[in-house]
Formats: sequence, structure tokens, C-alpha cells
Amino acid sequence: MKVATAEAKKVNRKRQIESEKSNRKQSFISTIFASFKNTDASIVDIAPYKRLEQKTGILVDHRDNLQVYLKVKTTDLLSMNQDDLKRFMNQLTSLCRVYHEPFKILSLTYSTETTEQQVYWKRMALRFQGRMSQEVSEKKEEHLWYQRYSLAIENLNRVLWVEKNLKELAFFIVVYGKNETELIKNVKDMKRYGGRQFNLQNMKAKEVEKLIFKLQNMNSEM
Repeated sequence: MKVATAEAKKVNRKRQIESEKSNRKQSFISTIFASFKNTDASIVDIAPYKRLEQKTGILVDHRDNLQVYLKVKTTDLLSMNQDDLKRFMNQLTSLCRVYHEPFKILSLTYSTETTEQQVYWKRMALRFQGRMSQEVSEKKEEHLWYQRYSLAIENLNRVLWVEKNLKELAFFIVVYGKNETELIKNVKDMKRYGGRQFNLQNMKAKEVEKLIFKLQNMNSEM
């Protein structure tokens, strides 16, 4: 009876040891594979912003610091004469020299926006088409309205082509501040130092949202 009990204890002990080894091995394997498993990152880690103020367009980052995006006036630098081009370059040099707070310059290429032009030429085309459908006293007057209608359609097709095929290079300046008072002061200084050459303008909240989306998704269209 004692021999049977001793044998049973040995078997149980052996099973316990094997079970512990198996658990340690399984734990080790799980640890190894856990390092390869995809984990969901926090949205603040991906796009480090807490919120966007809809009224002011102010962006609040994950450290509660504030930032404002200012758009630089679109200018065709290639068609400028040398004097005007030098003035632009000197303005940027002067800005970097006198503005001592942190700031960032961004350049992005995106589709040209022609929505306003499209609305205008559609409205004009409908107006001229309406005049053509009315009874006109002379053939000459009818021909005049037809010419204006054709011109409106031609311009509409042109702006549609521009939006579809041409890209626009835009520049933005990001101004930072620890609080709203400091941010307002820095924005005023930046606009003053930018002068007429840059003609810096505040961006609306919707525009800032599109810009941030573009920065986080560089292969996507705005």
C-alpha cells in the first residue's frame, strides 16, 4: 500500500513539473508573439491634437499649447521682375530676423480651387440662355446674347479644366503660443512682419481641418 502511494506521488509530481514547464514555454511564446501583434495607437499619438476651436480656428495640441495657421497670399513668383522678387526674399529674411518666437513654414501642393468661378460662370450662362429664349426685336441682338452665352460656357469649361488638371503650391505659416493672449500677440507680430508681400490671412476652422488631414494623409486629395 505504501509503495502504491509513493508511486502515485511521483506521478503527480512529474505531471506538475511538466505542467509548469509547459506553462513557462507557453508564456515565453506568447511574450514573443505579443511584440509582433498590431496594437491600436491613441489618436493623440497619431495626430497630436486635442481639439479645433470652430469659431477662431485655433488648434490645441496634446500639451495644451495653441497654434494658428496663417495662409500666405498666392503669388506667381515666376512672372515677377527681379526687383519684386528681391523684395519678397528680403521680407522673409527680415521676418526671420525680427520675429523671435517659434514658427513653422509649410508648403503643400493640392488641387486648384475654382468653386467661386464655376458658380459665377454657371449663373452667367443661365442668364444669357434665358435672354436667348425670350423674344428679341432684332436678329443682331439675338446673336449678341448667343455670343455671350458661348463665352460663359467656354470660361466655365476652362475653370473646370484648371481644377481637374492644375496643381497649386500654397504656403502656410504656423504661429504658436502657450495661451490665448500670447498667441494673439504672436499672430499680430507675424502679420505685421509679413507685410503686404505675404498678406497673411487667418484660416477658417474648416480650412485648418482639411490642412491637418492633408498633413496626416499626404497621398490623399484635399
